[in-house]
Amino acid sequence: MESTTEWIVDQAKEFIERKGGYSFVQLEKVKEDEKKGVWKVTFDVGVLKEDLRTVAVEDGTGEVVGFD
Repeated sequence: MESTTEWIVDQAKEFIERKGGYSFVQLEKVKEDEKKGVWKVTFDVGVLKEDLRTVAVEDGTGEVVGFD
């Protein structure tokens, strides 16, 4: 099952807010790696300066498989 971009971003944002503990979250970039079946969603979580974090979400299941 292929996922929609909006659903993937929602999964990543929920993870970064709940598990990452970030309250300020601004979407920066979304990229799909079709070969691996993973989406990389990058957020800026910095309040005063840029602080980028990337959440890797598996296509189809919405499972978070990585966090930088």
